[in-house]
Amino acid sequence: MVDQIKSGGMPITVVLASAALFIVEIYVLVSNIINFIIMINNPLLLHTIRLSLISYKIHEHSIDILYVSFVSALLISALNVVFIFNIYKGKKWARFGFLILCIFYSMPVVKYIADAVIIRVNSSYHMHLIDIRIICLIVQFAAFILLFSSSSNSWFKKVSK
Repeated sequence: MVDQIKSGGMPITVVLASAALFIVEIYVLVSNIINFIIMINNPLLLHTIRLSLISYKIHEHSIDILYVSFVSALLISALNVVFIFNIYKGKKWARFGFLILCIFYSMPVVKYIADAVIIRVNSSYHMHLIDIRIICLIVQFAAFILLFSSSSNSWFKKVSK
């Protein structure tokens, strides 16, 4: 078949979907690292975060919350890479599990995009982030269409036996 890779019979749809999901995950990981470094080194941002946490009475722990958020983001990225690796190996459970996680992950991103559009953020930095987040969502959506295509489905059934 044309859509089969010669070494092992893996459909090109699985290869492309896995590669696309991995690239998106690398972008998310690098983006999280850069944003964390920017936040830690910007006193104005730290002050803004503290002010936003006053109503929760946890503002004195704002730095701790940033570190916990950053470590959580790293752990989530590691979990996502494990799912992507297992999808590439042909594990059906990983394909469904990662789909469910991506649905949950995409909800805040869609809300962020909607809020930014409603508020009409004029900052080119925010518009750039919105554009990239939309691209990431489209790439993930396309990857899942590929992962659940007929050639991918038949390969996952064959490999899982």
